[in-house]
Amino acid sequence: MRRARAATRRRVVLGFLTGSLLVVAGLVGAGVLGPIALAVPALLIIGFLGLARQQVRVANRGRAAREAARAGASSTVATPASARTGARLGGETWEPRATPLPTYVTASGAGSPRADEVGPAMVERAHQQKARKAEAIARARAEQAAAEARTRDEEYLDTAAVQWPPRRRAVNE
Repeated sequence: MRRARAATRRRVVLGFLTGSLLVVAGLVGAGVLGPIALAVPALLIIGFLGLARQQVRVANRGRAAREAARAGASSTVATPASARTGARLGGETWEPRATPLPTYVTASGAGSPRADEVGPAMVERAHQQKARKAEAIARARAEQAAAEARTRDEEYLDTAAVQWPPRRRAVNE
């Protein structure tokens, strides 16, 4: 019952702090406050969460101690696993479990480049590709220029026919 009330109180406080963060964000968005103002409610939320976590840990330790005393085992107090660092459990020490290595650790490397891709052959191939590309560009430009010349000639002939109509001849000529 007590834990439920404490949890409800923490939820209410967290809701209030979150609401204040949203209000400040709205004011920052509207240009009323500077962006640094968001730090205040954000830091309050972070501080509250740290405090609440500490309070829950203390309450859990106290509850565990009370339950152990009620059970009659006053000499051994149950502690959470996080508090038993390096402790002996049942007379044995903690040993890590073996885990398989990831495949990227055991996989072979990508290998070295092929011999024909290194050195003068590679440079020669690059020059050939560059020459082919230059030829293709020159061919495309020549085709484009020829197409534009044909279009200009056709336009000239069309306008010339409109501008110089045939001269009318007299009947007796």
